Amino acid sequence: MAARLPLVVLPSWSEAQPPTRLVDAILALPIRFDVLLVDPANGDADRLARERDEVHVLHAPSPDDGYLAAYRWALEQGYTHVLELDPHASPQQLPVLLGEMDGADLVVGSRFAEKSERAAGGWRRALSAGGNRLTQAFLGLATRDCTSGLRCYRSALLECIPWDAIPSREYGLRVSALYYAERMGARVREVPVGWCAHRTPPRAALEAFSYVTRTAFHDRILRRLRPARRTRAGRGWTR
Repeated sequence: MAARLPLVVLPSWSEAQPPTRLVDAILALPIRFDVLLVDPANGDADRLARERDEVHVLHAPSPDDGYLAAYRWALEQGYTHVLELDPHASPQQLPVLLGEMDGADLVVGSRFAEKSERAAGGWRRALSAGGNRLTQAFLGLATRDCTSGLRCYRSALLECIPWDAIPSREYGLRVSALYYAERMGARVREVPVGWCAHRTPPRAALEAFSYVTRTAFHDRILRRLRPARRTRAGRGWTR
C-alpha cells in the first residue's frame, strides 16, 4: 500500500459557512494533506469529495458519533498521522503540529502554553483557562490545554486508547483521549498557538465537567487501584 498523506479531520455539522473555504486553505498549504469532512448531510461536502481526490466525506448525525467514527475510518484506511482541526482555528497551524511529531505520539496546539498569544480572547480566554486549569488539576495532567481542538495523533496511539470505554463525546472525548494518552505513558507535546474563540454548548461543557469529576474521584479517591491499572496500560502501549 502506498504511503498515506496526513489526514485532517474537519467537523462541519455546526458551521453556518460551507466547508469550502477551510478545505481550500488546507489544500493550499505547502504540505499536502487529505481531508475528512465529518458531516450529517451536506451537499457542499459531497461536492468537494467528488471534485477533489484529497477530500473524503463521512456522514455522522452529530459530533457525539462523528469523532469516533472518523478515528476508526482513518485507522481502517491506513493513515499514520491524524490531525484534528477546530473549524474556528487557522489551517496554518497544521504544518506546525505535524512538524512537532518527531519523537511525539500526540501534539496538542495549546492556547495556554508558554509563548502562546495572550492578548486576545478577553473573558472567554479567562473562562477557558480557568476550566482547563481545573481539569488539569483534577486529573493530574501535565498538558495545559486539555480541550484543544488542534491535535495531531500518531495512529499507534489512536489504536491503544479504549474508545469504547469512554462515555463522553466531543469536548469530553478530547479530555478523555488526553487523559488516557498521558496515563499510558505516551509522549505528549504542547506547542503554542494563537487564541481561537469557540462557543462550547452548555450540554457539552456539562458533559466534560461530569467526566472530569467522575474520573478524578475514581483515580484520586480510589487511588489504590491506579498503580495496577497504570502498569497494565503501560505494558499494552506500543509505539
